[in-house]
Parts: sequence; structure tokens; C-alpha cells
Amino acid sequence: MPATKNKNWVDFEALKRNVSFLTILEHYGLVGHFKQKGNKLTGKCPIHKGDSSTSCHIDLEKGAYRCFTRCKSMGLRGGGNILDFVADMEKFGLGQEGIKRAAKLIMEFTGTGQGTVPLPAGTPRPAPHKPEPPPENKPLAFSLHLKTDHPYFKERGITPETVRLFGLGLAEKGMMTGRIAIPIYDHRGSLVAYAGRALDAKSAEEGGKYKLPANFHKMQVLYNYHRAKDFPTLILVEGFFDCFKVYQAGFLNVCALMGTAMSDFHAGLILKTFTQVVLMLDNDPAGRRGTGDILNRLYDKIFVRVVRLEGFNGASQPDQLSERELAAALAFLKA
Repeated sequence: MPATKNKNWVDFEALKRNVSFLTILEHYGLVGHFKQKGNKLTGKCPIHKGDSSTSCHIDLEKGAYRCFTRCKSMGLRGGGNILDFVADMEKFGLGQEGIKRAAKLIMEFTGTGQGTVPLPAGTPRPAPHKPEPPPENKPLAFSLHLKTDHPYFKERGITPETVRLFGLGLAEKGMMTGRIAIPIYDHRGSLVAYAGRALDAKSAEEGGKYKLPANFHKMQVLYNYHRAKDFPTLILVEGFFDCFKVYQAGFLNVCALMGTAMSDFHAGLILKTFTQVVLMLDNDPAGRRGTGDILNRLYDKIFVRVVRLEGFNGASQPDQLSERELAAALAFLKA
């Protein structure tokens, strides 16, 4: 019997193995939403917007979550793996079609490809097919008018010069209203999105610490690449404010992953452009895991050096360091 073509087959088990729960939480801006103890996370359920601080439990080692309050009574799954979580977050429904839609969305924002569902012995597999092109971020046809003198910048140690250079400011209209808007440019230098940073705990709980447009594919963007691409060495950090602080310290060759996960697109862009990578991810479980994953991906293809933050007065991320401390941590680049 000839194999039949099917472009919609997905290896769900491989997806669950290869995509961590932290990557899913980063996509939704929820990493800071939970309290962590070991491999366990607890917090308000982000799916039904619960008010109990322990209503949602996530086991990072098992890749599983459970809502202990209202999700099931609302007709949602209320627990399961990353596919169930995304299906519930997006209200895709309880059926298998919801799982397929969740898998497709995960593949889009992580930059992973399609495979095949494990089949019983003797079942013909679908014929190989050309992989679909990765999703693209279309350039925006507008730019936001932002208030650049908000006191939040001074609180975070961001200078007016940096605010102007990166185009930062408070959004007073649109979906980013009341948030610090951060313009995002793709590798060609085109404005493709804005990220919105919450200014208070309530906004962060309700809409996530960072808000991104639903159709934005962050795994197809290496933040600040369009400025750093002419340098031989890349300093790679997690977040926007890490990038701003490292840039302020005099290191213009810095890019941010907007998380801890590196996509195939990121890796290809880095290997094509740079001769050395300096990893400076956060000193927390997610950052350490991301550092290990990136090392495994790049170590035999490009020179990689890791800067660890343990020796800097308990700082867990680069944006908590002073310019002097950042200069000391990266002094080997100017030797």
C-alpha cells in the first residue's frame, strides 16, 4: 500500500520532550508569575485568572501542570502537559483538534519543525515532504508615539541616551497602554513589533510581565542584532533590560534572546555572523538550563565563553549589575 502524503502529522511526544515548560511560560510572559522551589512552581492560575496564590502547580521535571480550582468547572482541561496548557491558554477546546492547534502554535514560537506521530508497527508512514518555511514577522506599517521621560527608566538605571537610542517610552494608546513599549527590529532592521513591559505587579499578574502581539514570532528575532551584526563577538543575554545595561556599559555587541531558548533561526544567524559568543544568561534555574542547552548546540561550531554571575553580590541577572561590574565581568573582551 503506498504511503500517503500528510503535512499535518506532528510528533507530539518529541515536542513534549524537546520543549520545556519554562519555554512555554516565557512565551506568555509568565516566568515571574510563579514562585519556584526546586523543580516546582506555584502561583495564581494564568488560564482562568484565579485569585488563589497556589491554584496552579507546575512540575518542571515532569513537564506537567494542574489547576486545583476552577479550570475544570469552566470546561477546560485543568491539567496535563505543555500541549494541554497551551490549548487551555488559547481556549482551543478539549478535543484532539485543540491539541493539534496547540502543537502548531508551539512549533511556530519555538522554531521547531514538524515530524511524524508514532504509529503502530506495520502502519505505513506518510511520505517525506519539504518542510514549510518558518513564519515571518511582517514589518509594521506604523510606529508608536511614546512618552520618553517616565521615571521607571531612572528606577531601572536606564539613561536618557539609552532610552532615545532604543526608542523606548510609555505607551498611552493601543494594546500597550500603560506599559513601557520596546520597539523590536528584525535582522534586516525592520520594525516588526513592540513589547510592553508592565509597570506594576497587578498589570504583570493580569497581562504578564511582558506583552507581545499574538502574531509575533519571537523565535525569528534576535533582539538588537541589527546593531550588533558588524562585530566579530556576540554577547548574548536573556532580556531587554539586560541588553540595555550591557550596551550602556560600553559593549555595543549585545543581543537578547527574549528568553532562554535558542531557535534554529537564532543559531543560524549567530553562526553566519559571529566568530565568538559570550553567554551571559541569568543565574537562575531557567538561565542555567538555557546556558547548557545553548552550549550543547554551539560548542562544536563556534567558540563559546560563559560569564557566570555568582561572584557579583548575589546578582541573578546582568541588569542588576552596575556599569563597573559589567565592565569587570566582560573585561577580557577589551584585553
